[in-house]
This record gives sequence, C-alpha cells and structure tokens, in this order.
Amino acid sequence: INTINEKLEKKVIERTLALSEKTKSQKTMLQNLKQGVFLLNKDLSIEKEYSKYLENILEKQGLQDIDIIKTLLESSSLSIDNKNTIIMSLSSILGDDKINYELNEHNLPREITYNSPSGQKKHLQLSWDLVDDRNNITVDKMLVVVRDVTKIKELAYKAKIKQKEFKILTQIIARPVENFLNFFNEVFF
Repeated sequence: INTINEKLEKKVIERTLALSEKTKSQKTMLQNLKQGVFLLNKDLSIEKEYSKYLENILEKQGLQDIDIIKTLLESSSLSIDNKNTIIMSLSSILGDDKINYELNEHNLPREITYNSPSGQKKHLQLSWDLVDDRNNITVDKMLVVVRDVTKIKELAYKAKIKQKEFKILTQIIARPVENFLNFFNEVFF
C-alpha cells in the first residue's frame, strides 16, 4: 500500500506541475496577444481571465465580471434594436442547447464602430465561438475575439482614393496630347 500511495503522490505532483506550467503558458499568451480575447459567461459578464490587450482596445481597466453591455455594446454605434437583439441572442445561446447558437449566430455582429472613452471612433472586428459543456450538448460560454481594425480601414480608404486618382491620371494620359493642350488652354487662359 505504501508503494501505491507513493506512486499516486508522485503522479499528483507531476500532474500539478504540468497543469501549473500549462496555466502559466496560457496567462503568458493572454498577456502578450495583440487582440482582445475573453470568455463570456451565462450572465453576459466577462470572465476574469482575458487578454490584457482588451483593456487597450476598449480603453477600460478591470473588465472581469463586468457585463458585455456596459463594456462593449453601450459604447457602440449600434441601434437600440440591434443591441437588444444581440442581448436576446446571447441570452438564448448561453446555458442552452447548441442549436440555439446555430439559430442566433447571424445576430451577433462581426464588426462594430466603438466610441472609446478618449472620443476616438474605433472599428472593431468581432469573432464569436461557442464553448460547450463537458457533455457537448449545451453552450457553457462564448469565446469572443476583438480586433481593432481602425488603421486597416483608414488605409483601405486612402488606397481607394489613390486608386481613383490613378484612374483619372491614366485616362488623361490615354488622350491625345492635342486634347489635353486644348483643355489646359481653355481652363487656365
């Protein structure tokens, strides 16, 4: 019996160390990931373990146990109807059968405009994924990933303007020189 107890104690120590290392790795990832990642609980609150970058994106500190309405939706440019639809959809998904996720997934926004506390309008891209229970039947939580795509949107807009300018220039260049000179003389002289 002593040998069995020693083996069990050794196994418990090994597994505890492995779990501790895994937890440390996950915390390191969450602290260094340049995206906002959090788990949404059944009461629509953010679980205490979330990526540090989420605070940078939302410009808010201490987000654990705060509901998503106050954290994300309240400061968005979504209409009241859209916000209510999202809240109703999440309420029907979380803690219920996975089929509700399939039925309501289309109501969860993929992109929102967020009015940050500093007054900046941020374009946020959202990803919603279910975390089911051990029985693989009900949705226990939602994994939400938030990306700030504001700079990408701004660059795309600038590129679109440059593309229009380039198109105009190519049209001017494609014309005979005489047409351009006539136009230039009419406009400026």
